[in-house]
Amino acid sequence: MLVQLTTEGKYRSLRAFKKSGDKLTAEQKETLRAYTDSIICMLQAGLAFHEIKEFLMN
Repeated sequence: MLVQLTTEGKYRSLRAFKKSGDKLTAEQKETLRAYTDSIICMLQAGLAFHEIKEFLMN
């Protein structure tokens, strides 16, 4: 999910991203940090995976 959000849907999985050899831009790295922090907070609040995905996609 993080790979999809960070790469704007270009890659569907971490495996596909790693295989491509692409590197994250500085902007994508910052986006990834923000999403990671948000997901950690939501998990600590007890949200389920599908609820987190729905929240981040909207």
